[in-house]
Amino acid sequence: MKALKNLLLGFGMCAMALVLAISVCGCSRSSKKSGDSGSKDQEATQEQTQEPGEAKKEEAKKDETADSKYAVTIDEAKVGTDYSDEPCVFVTYTFTNVSDDDAVSFLGSVSADVYQGGVECDSAFADTNGGGNSMDKVKKGKSIQVTCAYELKDTKTDIEVEVKELFSWSDDLLASRTFKIA
Repeated sequence: MKALKNLLLGFGMCAMALVLAISVCGCSRSSKKSGDSGSKDQEATQEQTQEPGEAKKEEAKKDETADSKYAVTIDEAKVGTDYSDEPCVFVTYTFTNVSDDDAVSFLGSVSADVYQGGVECDSAFADTNGGGNSMDKVKKGKSIQVTCAYELKDTKTDIEVEVKELFSWSDDLLASRTFKIA
């Protein structure tokens, strides 16, 4: 039993290290300059269409995630370019540690995914104001704003952003939001 526990712990640590290594390049400190690449930048807007009964579904979703250790809001998405001058989107999140853990980081706690046309977008290598705070620890009850960059498949198709707990037995979303790109 002890060997199985050590194996699972080792696997979890390897998985976390892989996620952090892949994600840390695309996330960094948020500022007004996030995604600043001249006149090509444009604000993506939240899709405002809601089907009847969608409000009830969103309420149910909030109840499902009420036991989560983290609170996340998806604040904005802004279109810009990466270091290769390719289109990307800068998504800004507000992460709050509502757990009993003393201090946790955004990338060590949640998984943020962006989809365009139903296909996951890769992290982009872009200047989101240098540095990077996605690994900065946040004490319980405190919040931090984090901006992550993602490659776009095109500049017309809407994007869907989803955030889940990184290590959880359920697939419940902490937050989701759709943005119009064009």
